[in-house]
Amino acid sequence: MLEDLEGPVLLYPGYGEPGLIRLYFSEPLAVQENELQQVNLWPGDISPLEARLLPPFSQVMELRFPVELRQRPHFKVRIPRVSDCQGNERLFPEASAGSVSDPVSGSVLINEIMYDPAEGFPEYIELALPGHGFFDLRDLAIHVVEAGGLPDDPVALSDHSRLMEPGGYVVLTRCVEHLRDAYQLERSGQWVEVEELDALHNGGGTLYLTDRAGKVVDRADYGDHMHASILSDTRGISLERISGGRSGSDPDNWYSAASIEGYATPGRINSQARKQPEPGSLFRLDPAVFSPDGDGYQDLVEISVSHGVSGWITTLWITDLQGYPVRQLANNHLSGPQEVYHWDGTYGDGGVVPPGIYVVHIRAYHPDRGERWIRKGAVGVVYR
Repeated sequence: MLEDLEGPVLLYPGYGEPGLIRLYFSEPLAVQENELQQVNLWPGDISPLEARLLPPFSQVMELRFPVELRQRPHFKVRIPRVSDCQGNERLFPEASAGSVSDPVSGSVLINEIMYDPAEGFPEYIELALPGHGFFDLRDLAIHVVEAGGLPDDPVALSDHSRLMEPGGYVVLTRCVEHLRDAYQLERSGQWVEVEELDALHNGGGTLYLTDRAGKVVDRADYGDHMHASILSDTRGISLERISGGRSGSDPDNWYSAASIEGYATPGRINSQARKQPEPGSLFRLDPAVFSPDGDGYQDLVEISVSHGVSGWITTLWITDLQGYPVRQLANNHLSGPQEVYHWDGTYGDGGVVPPGIYVVHIRAYHPDRGERWIRKGAVGVVYR
């Protein structure tokens, strides 16, 4: 039996009735009454009216404050010290909380999908919170359906209030200990056990994230065709969302997790994540040099086009330095205010281009405004 040498980990907070907050820990606590009274709310340095450990396991600390907590945009609950029954201490744990927003479209995103794991590894679905507000897992449900199906079988993500911190990630799986053991993950509130989570379809399917009323917050389609074309076997490789600003149902907004990241990134930034284009930038290439060698790292170049308004007609093509055509990515494409294209270093027939410098050309005009512009930029292809 392994010896317990780790102090209790504060996993996450959750709300109760007005003025009440519960803090959930990784193991039973051994805390004295006088230590509970030293807990405080910041800013304001407010002490609780009541503080206790909930039976039967003493893993939940319940605090009642003389102020309404849900109306505060952001606050912290600070604890001087906690220890477990073996005497292992954790000094100064604190929980961040704040006013909870109702989930709306795009406020919580499906960010990574492990639908066909390697033997001994679990399936999981990662959610990301791109904004600055807190959300409650109790307000959300996940639907696992066949490709193109409708969200008609909701599975609640939590049976009690469980706050998600803005800018972070949570990972849904049927068994948290299996997930932690498989990926050597530390104890954290990021891992969410959803025992009733349906098995993901190995050939592909559709995920819906909905609120309690059944309104769709986000949707993601997944399948083998969305992985890197150079991969002969995609088992054990997660699909990562490239951009949170683009639809989860766009197959070009997903790609295979990088090999240097172990083909999976549960609970952290995606290896294939791309930044949004800078405001006012018409045309951007990221990265400037990429390596379409199938290792999952920088296998694509992202071509971001920011028109600012809808109605532009866009043509986008790639040539070598001598001007010979290599690939056409858009031909008189009716564009929105912002479009993103990807090139995977292949010709139109699927063959891989040789290493070298290639030129990305873009031509756009707006028939109603009478405006037009032309740009080009260089991108390098290397093979490591």
